[in-house]
Amino acid sequence: MSVHDVPPELGEALSWRELWRSRGFALRELVPDSVFSSRAADRGLRLGIGQAPLEELDGQGVLQPVAFAAGGNPHEWADVAPFEPRMTFREEEPGREWRAYAWDNHGRPHTSALYSPWQFLYLDNVTDPPAARVGLDVLRAPAEQRDKVLGTWRGLLEAEEARWHALDSAWRPLMKVLVRLQNRYLPEITGQSRMLYDTAQKTLVDPWPEVLSSFDAQAAASELGVSAAQLSKAYWFLVERGLDREPRDGLELLRRARPRSAQKHVQGLPRRAQDLFDAAQVLRLFLRDLTGNPPERNPLWRMDGRQRERAAFYDLGPAAPTTSEQLRAELAHIGLYPHAVHLVGEGGSEKDIVHRLAEGLLGSQLADEIGFTDLGGSGAASRLATMVTGFTTYAQRTVVIVDSEGKMAQYVKGLVGSGKLPEDDILNFTENLEDSNFSLAEMIKVLTDLAASPADGRPAVTLTLPLDDVLAAHEARSRKAGEPPGRAGTLLKLTQDPKYGGPVTVSKPDFARALADQMLADLDAAESDQQATEAVLKNRPLLAFVLDRIVPVVASRYRP
Repeated sequence: MSVHDVPPELGEALSWRELWRSRGFALRELVPDSVFSSRAADRGLRLGIGQAPLEELDGQGVLQPVAFAAGGNPHEWADVAPFEPRMTFREEEPGREWRAYAWDNHGRPHTSALYSPWQFLYLDNVTDPPAARVGLDVLRAPAEQRDKVLGTWRGLLEAEEARWHALDSAWRPLMKVLVRLQNRYLPEITGQSRMLYDTAQKTLVDPWPEVLSSFDAQAAASELGVSAAQLSKAYWFLVERGLDREPRDGLELLRRARPRSAQKHVQGLPRRAQDLFDAAQVLRLFLRDLTGNPPERNPLWRMDGRQRERAAFYDLGPAAPTTSEQLRAELAHIGLYPHAVHLVGEGGSEKDIVHRLAEGLLGSQLADEIGFTDLGGSGAASRLATMVTGFTTYAQRTVVIVDSEGKMAQYVKGLVGSGKLPEDDILNFTENLEDSNFSLAEMIKVLTDLAASPADGRPAVTLTLPLDDVLAAHEARSRKAGEPPGRAGTLLKLTQDPKYGGPVTVSKPDFARALADQMLADLDAAESDQQATEAVLKNRPLLAFVLDRIVPVVASRYRP
């Protein structure tokens, strides 16, 4: 048996009888041997058929019932005092055949052995008795050599067998701690309580509110005879033992995120790990109440390739509820989350510029981690809240880039006020995207450079666009439009005029990407100059937004 097979030493000041009298099993009852064997099978552990194998384990001291109940298991009663004369607690009795505890069940003798579900925590050790495999080379060796090897094996196996026979007594103090604490903390962990029949009130009652109001952590620790230091060691032991039973499939934290109603369907090793994490969580919550703080990480930090999972179990709690943010992060970590970032914008320019910026900053593969939805212009402002609510369910982060035309500003303010999206995840321009990031002179230069060096193999064109002519054309266009048009549209229209060197066709997406390239060039030119970089980000608010709210999330999807 390894270091994780036997828990650290704990005090054992309470007996099973005292725990029974104090209604310690109210919210997690003792279960009959048949149920115990069936639930063991759910964990991939076979105890054999009928009571005979369990009786043998009891006689060996490996797995003993908590009690025997004449007349069957007295459960679902708020007051158990009337049933105590029917209870025989195993630790108070010498070893004997189970038929000594039999009761008359409709004319036939029947024995009702009762176990605590916490005994599943060490059941895999129970079903794995010490054994040795001896090779043929040993058996064929000369008698003297063979006897020497077998003598060594015999000594080792006898020591292992002695520890195996003491398994139940080694775990019993921890079992009693968990039983003493289960009424207080299990409902907090599972979100489930248990209704019991109160004979005085003649109705079903929930005992948890009473336990919650009367529980005193210091008094409980004193009753149990345990210290915070001892409990911390037991907590670390349970977490590490649980990790040992988790398959190395990358889904450890996702299994913890399943609803409690679904966890009962988990089978085999993950189910055994779940039992251990639930027990560890009970101790974690008790230590929180006992000391004012949750327990620290295990000082004996194992470097076994599971440091990330181990850190999550210790820092968040091994069976703590999983928040939607934690779930999204975990799904993204294993590559099951559709988008790192989803961008909601008013048109294609937002998509083209942001994607090009992400390509330049992160590479094309990670840039594809950004999803995009086009609102379809400022007239679709009323759809903003509905869209954002939907996208936040499957994207690690949803960002919005809009201008303040029409009612957009009002809907953006409502989105923030309702808590549906953090204000930091919204970029709200007072003008359109191009005009908010580039002066007219800067846009003219980007456009003339693009015409002079086309990327698609078209002939180069020398455009001459005087600033005064562009301003005059834009004013004339504005007078005809219902809403002020963007200067980029005016520029693209003038490129068709032979008067300015055209015609040359520059699409709006091409121009948007060229503007993104200019932003990246400005950032490169600033290099390590902090003041120059700050000036670039001030003049190019879109670039600053992408660096702050998009790039970190997308980059987190990359694991070398």
